[in-house]
Amino acid sequence: MLTYLRQGNRLLQPLNCPDELFRLMESCWSWDWEERPKISKLLSYLIDFNKTLGAYI
Repeated sequence: MLTYLRQGNRLLQPLNCPDELFRLMESCWSWDWEERPKISKLLSYLIDFNKTLGAYI
């Protein structure tokens, strides 16, 4: 698995997953931990994302 990840391979975008959410997921998979989003940024983004989704439900 480590070789797979070092080669830059990651999971594909799930069906029906919004592009914006998948970009956030990809940022969490950065090899360099300093490039990964902080927990506060993740929480803020997910709260906003949930509010946006709620507008369509």
